[in-house]
Amino acid sequence: MDSFDSTTGLLDRKTFDARLTENFAAAQSENTPLGLIFVDVDRFKKVNDEQGHQKGDQILAEIARRLSACAKGKAMVYRYGGEELVIVLQNHDLNETVVFAERCRVALEREPMDGLSITASFGVSVFPNIASSCEHLIETADKAMYDAKNRGRNLVRYFGEPPPEPTAKTRVPARKPPEAGKLTEDQLREMRQLYFRHRVIECPNDGAYMRAFERNEVGKATTTVIAHCPQCGLQVEF
Repeated sequence: MDSFDSTTGLLDRKTFDARLTENFAAAQSENTPLGLIFVDVDRFKKVNDEQGHQKGDQILAEIARRLSACAKGKAMVYRYGGEELVIVLQNHDLNETVVFAERCRVALEREPMDGLSITASFGVSVFPNIASSCEHLIETADKAMYDAKNRGRNLVRYFGEPPPEPTAKTRVPARKPPEAGKLTEDQLREMRQLYFRHRVIECPNDGAYMRAFERNEVGKATTTVIAHCPQCGLQVEF
């Protein structure tokens, strides 16, 4: 029988252990991927020490609410223990799980919680791309989460992900502020890179998955992509 955590309202660790075993067996028998994300709230001890445990519990409840909103119809969110939560995504491969984790990360940092800026670090693992058993799935996702912590927090990392290439310390020229409703050149460039890398892009306004189609024009060596957000109506071309 399922049991729930009293602070967050999420399914608890005992239920997670039982359900993950079932999910993993199903993934094996159906030959489908299974994604797992470890989420650890950044600097949560500082929140408890400076704001009190009651405020800390309120923050955890709000984090659970936002993650559950992202996961609705796609994944299950559990409280693993302390400030750690875990998300299980059936039939999600590595790219899809990483994209989902990034959407969750943005959902947490986008708006303050009870007046506090809260972020979390996310570690991703997937069967069968990375892990070969339930235990290995948990272990590798946990290690990926600590990798995100060690690289500065508020990051998504998957187990075995190469370290980011060092960037040259060059002065970035000041840019003219973008007009209202328009994206910057850097945002458009990043969206193009994400699209051709993962074939999935998210709306910078609300995090919803955008619908995209390619347009090849005669005489042009590159492909133009037109993306539309069904939620806020944003349409961009890059």
